Amino acid sequence: MSFIYSMNFGTENSPNKGQSNDSADFTRPPTAQGDNAGADNERPAEPASTKRLSVSKSDMSQLLVHLNDRLEQAEARLAFGSPTLNTQQNHAAWPELGLLTSPSSATVASGSGFGHHGHEQVQLLPSGTNLPITSGNTILLESHGPKIECGEASSEMRMDSTSTDIPSDYLVDPSATGSWDMDTTLQEYSFNSYSEAESDTTLVIPSAVLSKLHSSFFDVFHPVTPIIDRSRFQAKLACEPVPIQTQALSLAMGTLGALATPELDFALDACYLQARNLLNQCEMQESDAPLADINTLQACILLSLYEFRQNLSRAWITLGRAMRLGQIMCLDRTHATRNSAHPGPFTPLPPVSDPGELEERRRAFWQLYILDGFASMRTNSTPTFDGREVSLPLPCPGNLATISEPHEMPPLGQVFDLSRDVKVSFFAGTAIMVAMYRRCFDHIYTWAHVPSYPFWDTHYGIDSLIAHSRENLLEQYCELDGNSTDRPLCIILRMNMAAVEINLHETAIAKVNNEHLPSSLATEAMTKCESGARDIEDAVRAGQRLRGRDLATFQHASPLFTWPMTKAMQAYLWVLHHRKDNINTCINGLRTLAASARELIDSDQLVPELLEQIDARLAEADRSKKRRYAPGLSSF
Repeated sequence: MSFIYSMNFGTENSPNKGQSNDSADFTRPPTAQGDNAGADNERPAEPASTKRLSVSKSDMSQLLVHLNDRLEQAEARLAFGSPTLNTQQNHAAWPELGLLTSPSSATVASGSGFGHHGHEQVQLLPSGTNLPITSGNTILLESHGPKIECGEASSEMRMDSTSTDIPSDYLVDPSATGSWDMDTTLQEYSFNSYSEAESDTTLVIPSAVLSKLHSSFFDVFHPVTPIIDRSRFQAKLACEPVPIQTQALSLAMGTLGALATPELDFALDACYLQARNLLNQCEMQESDAPLADINTLQACILLSLYEFRQNLSRAWITLGRAMRLGQIMCLDRTHATRNSAHPGPFTPLPPVSDPGELEERRRAFWQLYILDGFASMRTNSTPTFDGREVSLPLPCPGNLATISEPHEMPPLGQVFDLSRDVKVSFFAGTAIMVAMYRRCFDHIYTWAHVPSYPFWDTHYGIDSLIAHSRENLLEQYCELDGNSTDRPLCIILRMNMAAVEINLHETAIAKVNNEHLPSSLATEAMTKCESGARDIEDAVRAGQRLRGRDLATFQHASPLFTWPMTKAMQAYLWVLHHRKDNINTCINGLRTLAASARELIDSDQLVPELLEQIDARLAEADRSKKRRYAPGLSSF
């Protein structure tokens, strides 16, 4: 019974695992260096025609990287349908690079995005200016890199005392022929001095890029995490200045949007690192206001969802951070219980009367509850929340933007008393599934620690609740066929319900084996484990048949079905080891699940050596089949 408690914590991955290391259309905002010319004042003045810009070795590396990135940006412009660049405009070449186009102009390209023609420019900020946000959606973090002195009377950029001269005409027009040898410079300087991670926290993300990333987020990820009111978010983003909490949420959404948009994946690392940096800034504020804000919590939730794909340990930490924020805001309480005596120094969010805003807060908590359950599935740790103790009503059906009247929904502790006629949303259905998993978890833990525990009574009670949920509460979400607009969500929910059932019945098999009980007690449990594995296999096949946006949603929701696929593969392996019938069914199921797992799930997120065990078992089955048919082939 090794497949009962096997879980995977994941390994440390970089934030950009599986993503391009390239970045594009990002500009480092310069700040003043100060009066530090030193020996430079003794240098003889150069003629205006031979003015040269002085750059340090380390910043030379940055410059070369940025030159390469701007070339890639031009390709991105074309991908967005931007007009072809006019060679007649090369007198003002490379405006996005932030370099001087004439000795008296100090301009950088406007952050209007890839659709911009490159003509409009904004003046560089005065030295020392601290602007966390510019107009529109363009995020601009304060630079902590090398300082640059740049004024109308100056045509030099002095980075440090050890510098190499670069002809200014080359920087104005790279196509011009000059005496500077690019190959020699590349050989002389090392790229090791360039810190990509540091650069990503100080880069400008154009508003057009962010807008496309937000749209991608709402198309692909919002169906799985319907916790953000799009109209409210856009209204907040239009404020001047944009609150730091909204900036963090914007970048967290951009992180997931970049994950789902291959042509914009260059922005993934910058969005992710800057979002984390802004959340840290929220925590560093003297006031609790930046922390006790729904946007801060939503940003934490989205980052943890992203990290579930990259690094489970980091995701668990970020999720714990989000759950503490939710407790600070008292989101797990109704308005009535929130106003009662509340222990601790925390102040709950102020009450709201708008039904949509109230539902948005409610969904934020239930998203925490759901992700807490998925984290427990992957780590085999005790869930933080017990839904039976939560008085908050379940999330109601419908789009947040269209909710204008309060919906009466029961709390999770009462949901199993609902009749079939009560409409339960997919989001609420996922919370019900997590509640079923929590009951199974408590069942297994109590059996292992309490000798007098009524195991079989509890076992059949949970089995009955699972059947009731499938046949009544969640019937419309457990159908794989049909034209439901929630098909990817239905598939994911069905996979997880089947995995909960496997989890319950494999525990019964373990009890029979450990205590040498009559084998008849294990027969039904074994059958249900195999049936659950087939349900998951069928759901995976249905998911692979999806097309367009539905397929993208399913593929990017892999953290939500990693556990079910693992349970199904382990169940098939166990059945093959203990039974002699239905071998072909199990072999074919393992082929399907293993191939899909390799396509959809990073190997680091699976139980170690699970796929290798499956490959060995499949190879053994193939050899056995060849031996069985060998006599017939030779006689033929």
